[in-house]
Amino acid sequence: MNLGGHEGIPIVLTASRAEANEYENNPFTAFICTFPKKLSSIALKKYLSQLENNPDGTAKRTIYGLRKIESLLIDAFGEENLVVTHYDSLEKFIGKNTKIVGISTMDPMGLAYVSTTYNSLIGFGGEALNAFEFEKVVKHPSILRYKPKIVVGGAGCWQITEAKKQKEFGIDVLFQGEAEEDIVEIFKKLLNGEQVPTYVVH
Repeated sequence: MNLGGHEGIPIVLTASRAEANEYENNPFTAFICTFPKKLSSIALKKYLSQLENNPDGTAKRTIYGLRKIESLLIDAFGEENLVVTHYDSLEKFIGKNTKIVGISTMDPMGLAYVSTTYNSLIGFGGEALNAFEFEKVVKHPSILRYKPKIVVGGAGCWQITEAKKQKEFGIDVLFQGEAEEDIVEIFKKLLNGEQVPTYVVH
């Protein structure tokens, strides 16, 4: 595989460090990412910094839904034109040839029931770690530098609309629902410079 470097891979798929994590398969540890970041970032520090990569920098494991999108897009555009990687390796694959960065998310604004419940119970510490880590992805230095189109999908898309953050975060398309029907067509249009809806719901 061409590792991209400053050239970049056309399509890069990723997720935040909080949501792509396995937390050693401990669901109770995973819940901590819904706590205020001042607490949770300390408690989860070793997990956030130890997401596993393959030798080439691609993600060894990630969110199941993101793998399904990867499979659809590989069939449409070829394996050489797509990569799935973690946040800490984005700079290896985003470059001048990168056209789209796809991000999967379930709780981008920390508005999910668990996040809002724990934050209200704790009562201090600021936004949930989930929200903090998602913003880090959309504002990654490589994304800001090369300005690829940003497509965000997953069950948490509604939160971005609710918080009126789509424009601020520079997100070109929010895709909520089943991707099998339309996601390939949307990516084709984006790669060709064509207009697409800013919010797609299925």
